[in-house]
Amino acid sequence: MAGPVAEATPHIEEQEAKRGRGRPREKRSEIVQQMRQKYTAESVHAQKQQVLADEFGCSRETAEKARNEAFHKTSNVGNSLS
Repeated sequence: MAGPVAEATPHIEEQEAKRGRGRPREKRSEIVQQMRQKYTAESVHAQKQQVLADEFGCSRETAEKARNEAFHKTSNVGNSLS
């Protein structure tokens, strides 16, 4: 019974590799460029994720990742050397 399942696995992996899963990565790159043109770092971080997602036609997660990539937000709390 384990034989047919083990044999089917490579075939499934080949199909998934060919069709590609999820949205193409180019979408986030486009959103990053659009955000940099439209917003400043302060104003984009003031926006809620859902508002950005609706505006750029993507998911909240993609909007968050694009926002963080466009305006690299770092926290220095606890990381200061002084």
